[in-house]
Amino acid sequence: MLAGRARLDAEPCLRAFSILTGEEHELGRDELELLLRLPAEGWQECDEPLLDGLLLKGLAVLEGTPEARRDEQLAAAQWNLFGALFHARGRWSGVDVGLGVPDRVEAELVSAATLEWVERHGRPPTHFPSAAGSLSTHELPLTEREPDGELFAALGGRRTARRFDRSRRMREDELALLLRTVYGAQGIATIAGDVAGIRRTSPSGGGLHPIEAYPLVLDVEGVQPGLHHYHAGRHALELLEPLSEEDARELAVHFVCGQGYFRDASLLVVLVARFARSFWKYRRHEKAYAVTLMDAGHLSQTFYLVCGALGLGAFVTAAVNNADIDERLGLDGFGEGSLAISGCGAPAEHGSGLEPEFVPYRPR
Repeated sequence: MLAGRARLDAEPCLRAFSILTGEEHELGRDELELLLRLPAEGWQECDEPLLDGLLLKGLAVLEGTPEARRDEQLAAAQWNLFGALFHARGRWSGVDVGLGVPDRVEAELVSAATLEWVERHGRPPTHFPSAAGSLSTHELPLTEREPDGELFAALGGRRTARRFDRSRRMREDELALLLRTVYGAQGIATIAGDVAGIRRTSPSGGGLHPIEAYPLVLDVEGVQPGLHHYHAGRHALELLEPLSEEDARELAVHFVCGQGYFRDASLLVVLVARFARSFWKYRRHEKAYAVTLMDAGHLSQTFYLVCGALGLGAFVTAAVNNADIDERLGLDGFGEGSLAISGCGAPAEHGSGLEPEFVPYRPR
């Protein structure tokens, strides 16, 4: 350094990630050698001094312990290894993204942050790319007439709400219609023997419909605030944990990682995947987890459209504290686990600063 020369040398480092704990740890070569000697299937007696360190890091388990039972549950659910790794790395706990800013400064903050980001990273890729190597362009006719039917109006009106009017409570009949239409069974059919399939208003990989709805009721007329499970077969709410309205709103903000503008909604719905149901058919399949995520996305869009028809503002977010939600709901995270949260309420007369004003767009 005194001679004017300084440099950083890269030093090889071994790291291991535990799907069971969701944590990453540095691993010594001697620990790696011990890990390679331990069987992945079955149990083995071991009195190696390094074993305690591997147990603490969640890289090995002792027979009969809660960690061993969790490992068995993970295997029993028929997870693909890489899908389980991806799921484990995205399970948040105690995250607060710091978006509880006052409404009056939201727009200014977003604008300033966007400009700073563009200055550092350049403009984002274009909205309208052309395909590389295209041979020609065939322009399609512009339909001047508005298509008939309420569906097109609902699609045109679909938007995310971030500010809600607490003075208008959500009604019980609105909640009932929303849950039945989005998450309820619309039909049932015999597939083989006594195995039946159901039809929802949203598609599902393999027709399995593994996503369950867990409503967190904040302010719905005639319904106890708190955590519920929607039983689609009986079209009924199963109360899991009663809460005061204020406690329910605080819990909602924690569930969505501190996105404070969702505090004023009337309802949040936790989307929980029953992985074991999906993976019953797609056993250790590398596409199975992605299909489950798509299922949650389909339901979210249907939720938006039904809320729009009911005059409710809607949102969906995947910025959720999954691990904390699962613990609160009594889920193990891998047999069943939370993926995202949809929510709704009466939209405020004036939107949030995070809701840009869109003007109609015409291709040409």
